[in-house]
Amino acid sequence: MLADPVSAWFEAQGIPPVVGGVLMGAAFAYLLLRARRDRRSNFEVPRVTEQRPLGALQGDLKARALELVFARRKIEAIKLVREEQGLGLKEAKDLVDVWEKESKR
Repeated sequence: MLADPVSAWFEAQGIPPVVGGVLMGAAFAYLLLRARRDRRSNFEVPRVTEQRPLGALQGDLKARALELVFARRKIEAIKLVREEQGLGLKEAKDLVDVWEKESKR
């Protein structure tokens, strides 16, 4: 059994096996809690620090984005809107989609 060598090691160090078991249990609990905390922190959603209002869009940006869309370079149009307006990916894509639908009418 594993407990015999462990308890023998604790006794050799001058630590009663019961105290050694408590220390090992505490260390194990600490590692589990730490791993759980670290795992949660990896899934945080980054926040956009600065967003300009959509009303501040310039007509020039819309025209440039639509040129890219009609040239079959929609991804570049979305990147352009994201960079110019500080929007997230979904918001920029939705905006480009709306502009595309408006221009096709």
